[in-house]
Amino acid sequence: MSIRSILRKLVLVVLMSGCAVTAEAQVNDSYEHAMNSGWKQLQRRNFEHALYDFKEARDVHASEGQQAAEAQLGIGECYLNWIRYDHSQEKYVMDALTSERAIAAFRAVSAKDKATPEQGTRALLGLGKCYLALGKTSQVKSVLTKALQVKEASVKTRAQVSELLTSLEQDASAHTRLPVPDLIAAYAGVYPESASNDSGKPFFTQDALGGTLSRDHQSRAMYYEGRYRRTYIAYLDHHFMARVTYYDHDKKVWARRPEVVDQCQDSNGFKDGHNSPNIFISRDGTIHLFYGTHGGVLKYARSEDPESIKSFQIGMRIGRKITYPYLCQRSNGELLMFYRRSGPRGGYYHGHLALRRSSDNGTTWSDIHVLLQVEGSAKLAHNAVLYNPKRKRIQVMPMVKSASGWNSYFFEYDPDTGHIFTINGTDLGTITTEKALEEAGGRLLGGNLDNICLGDDGLVYMVGRDKDNRKYFGNWDGTSFTSQYPEKGILSGDYLSPIVLPNGEIRVYGLRDHAGSGLALNLWTTRDKGKTWSDVKVQLDASKIGHPLKFINLVMGYNGTGPILLASEPVGSLPSTWQRTRENHYDNSGRRDRRLYALDGDGKLLRRVSPFKTY
Repeated sequence: MSIRSILRKLVLVVLMSGCAVTAEAQVNDSYEHAMNSGWKQLQRRNFEHALYDFKEARDVHASEGQQAAEAQLGIGECYLNWIRYDHSQEKYVMDALTSERAIAAFRAVSAKDKATPEQGTRALLGLGKCYLALGKTSQVKSVLTKALQVKEASVKTRAQVSELLTSLEQDASAHTRLPVPDLIAAYAGVYPESASNDSGKPFFTQDALGGTLSRDHQSRAMYYEGRYRRTYIAYLDHHFMARVTYYDHDKKVWARRPEVVDQCQDSNGFKDGHNSPNIFISRDGTIHLFYGTHGGVLKYARSEDPESIKSFQIGMRIGRKITYPYLCQRSNGELLMFYRRSGPRGGYYHGHLALRRSSDNGTTWSDIHVLLQVEGSAKLAHNAVLYNPKRKRIQVMPMVKSASGWNSYFFEYDPDTGHIFTINGTDLGTITTEKALEEAGGRLLGGNLDNICLGDDGLVYMVGRDKDNRKYFGNWDGTSFTSQYPEKGILSGDYLSPIVLPNGEIRVYGLRDHAGSGLALNLWTTRDKGKTWSDVKVQLDASKIGHPLKFINLVMGYNGTGPILLASEPVGSLPSTWQRTRENHYDNSGRRDRRLYALDGDGKLLRRVSPFKTY
């Protein structure tokens, strides 16, 4: 054979190989495109389109094995999510044909030899959800127990399996008290409303657990502007799950459904209100959640994509003996988490104020640094931690419980030096005590602070009571403190919460009794830094919503539009035969199905348009 012939054959082989590689790449691209489109359509609840995409990916583009298994999982999730609300029965229903198709899809994955352990576990989880919808409890437990035995599955998938199994074991009566599809909906991605359609009702959710907006767990809501202008909200639902939702300022609608993030029970399985989720959004748009502990190991989750609530990385843990975490972020991007570090005998004995720091957006955290040592117990409440970009320091308002009750203090923390400074400039070093803080003027006017806020001018504004229990409103510019005493009746009430609007107007919201109907939301305003105040304005009372209110949570970073605050329905009455224990304190009918409300700056209730709003 001549050299020329050999060269021709080599060139032909190379060309054919290149064509084969190109063809394979095109198939893979088509598969990825079909799968991505399927998941997107599923999130939008366009089931017909999603099914078409997943089936195209499986039958046309997928190779045997893992690709086909992934497409089959998408088909199963389509049928599983195909749950509709039946108004005649006042519950969600899943018809027999749909459930059979879902079961067949998940069984096809579990039977594939080339499916990964993760895919097999997801298929078993899907089967468990299907059996739950059909009321086949024994089969649910069987497949979920089998799924837990797959050690190679991801932490997130195993956590979902464990949570669903735990919810069944801890609440055997769930199928008699709740329509079964309501329970499955929490795990299948469908928002579980109660029996009645909530379209146009004044609340934005009605599945919250009573106490989820407690003032001791800020923040619950935070505004962020990036690709979107949204206010993100975290709360604890009646399944004791952390949920996240948002209000879109431009579209003027709520997210189609609040997303389930993770179980909020602590490591011992206790349901404790202290486990409620805190939310914080870092400057890159990452959504951070801190939850699941009362004096134990803190659970931590963060969004996998900026500004998205669709998927969270869970399973992360921070420190130990943690309660009341409060977050702030410095100009250089560093995250600082202030919290109460429980003492050796529990939270109310030597419960110091401590700090941990992260320079990599929450991936790793520093060791503990104790800031304030106390004989009793320290905690943070309201807007207790504020980063002041003008001074590049952090304003901190701790509360300390002693024999005389709760006392509140104010100090400034310098993150560059680690030193603590009082309002009169005294340097207390890197660690201080309650006694030293009080002697150096840390207890303003000898009384207690109700709350603080920060203005764009760098001033810290404060609402409090002096040593004679007189109400005052003050401000601090970094060197001098000025206080004003409003007329009697002004700034009277509970949960007083100040905020500075973008136009410079200062508002203070509070709850107090209105016409004997219970706690109503009241508003006072000032345009001269507290020298004069408007008459009280009732923003929301029982006549509008049918019941009084409990708790106020202001939106961090409020920009002048959308939600400015959240308020909640009070805890309901408990059964006369019910007895409180640590295990069941937050698992009773009185705390279930509480409504949460959001108001804008004009006092308008921001309603949900529809249980399944799409756009």
